[in-house]
Amino acid sequence: MPLRMADSDSDHRQPPTPGRNNRAKLQLLILCLIRLCEPISFTVIFPMVAFMVAEFNPTHSDKQVGFYCGAIESIFSLAQFSTIILWGELSDRIGRKSVLLIGLIGVSISTLAFGLSSSFWTMILARSIGGVLNAENQALAFSLLPTSFAVGSAIGPLLVAAIAPLLEFVMATLWLNETLPNKKSTNTEREPLLQSLADIDVQESLVPPGPSPTKILDLLKDRNLLVILISYSLLSFQHISLEALIVLFASTPIKSGGIGFSSADIGLALSLSGVMSSYSLLFTSSLEVKTRINKRVDQVSQEYHSQHGILDVLATINGMAQSCGSFVRAIGPITASSLFAFSVLHQNFIDGNSVFLLFACIALGAFLNSLNIKDGLEQWRNT
Repeated sequence: MPLRMADSDSDHRQPPTPGRNNRAKLQLLILCLIRLCEPISFTVIFPMVAFMVAEFNPTHSDKQVGFYCGAIESIFSLAQFSTIILWGELSDRIGRKSVLLIGLIGVSISTLAFGLSSSFWTMILARSIGGVLNAENQALAFSLLPTSFAVGSAIGPLLVAAIAPLLEFVMATLWLNETLPNKKSTNTEREPLLQSLADIDVQESLVPPGPSPTKILDLLKDRNLLVILISYSLLSFQHISLEALIVLFASTPIKSGGIGFSSADIGLALSLSGVMSSYSLLFTSSLEVKTRINKRVDQVSQEYHSQHGILDVLATINGMAQSCGSFVRAIGPITASSLFAFSVLHQNFIDGNSVFLLFACIALGAFLNSLNIKDGLEQWRNT
């Protein structure tokens, strides 16, 4: 009977009006702009971090700078990873919008503090504050926008990163709607743009009780899901590690094994890389590799759909992937920087190219692992 009531309500829903569509587009635009903050705040230090470390620690040789740069780059993601659960719980109590606004202010404070740093430890503290207070990534974990991340990576090295979050803070305060039921104000829109977890719980309460939710350990028993998570983790690890490695390689003097780029040259190179990433996301998203991954996620979801519900499984899988990505982002930069420092210090070993050989092997391993991903079925979408 509850199911019939839900169906009846959906049958009498009014079609979306142009005004509602415009409001929905505005909400998506604001969320995309907020999503820009994290890559901007994360990448803005790349062009100058090596030069700042060398200036604040003149006793360190060019061969030692890499390790300290890796520590600074990793501390942001490590602090962010450590506060994921706390921000999620807080957003359920005070509202999603409030958590997003805290994150925007945190990004501005962190960026300004980093720019005013006068020592290595103040740089570490500033980046830690940015990671702890950067709540918009966790609050938007259900709505990953990779194109916005790529655009942010492109403009991050060129923009004053403290200004963009402040502008987005004003926009979010004025126009972003709250989605937490007990916090949002009454309006004419019958459904929020992004449905909150509490709303989902209310709707699911109308359905007769079913089996208990899928546990992570149950999902991990699926071999192909493990293959996907490993592939995603390796890809994320390579991406963030190579970002840090390229900066070190470009800033290191030629005599020490680098190419001696200036801060401006590094910023331009990183921005061009971000532009190309945006292009690939917009125009090459139908590549077979991505299609196979998406199909396999669909297949895993289909296998558990009859017992656990597709929404619950997709959310769990997405959360597992997010956790893997956050973890490798925390260890990637310091790992790459340490390996680069080792290569520079031991140039007699493979002519100082051991770090590049290692990442080539990791890329080969990721490729071989991806060959084990199997195509799935999509009939459940039409059921």
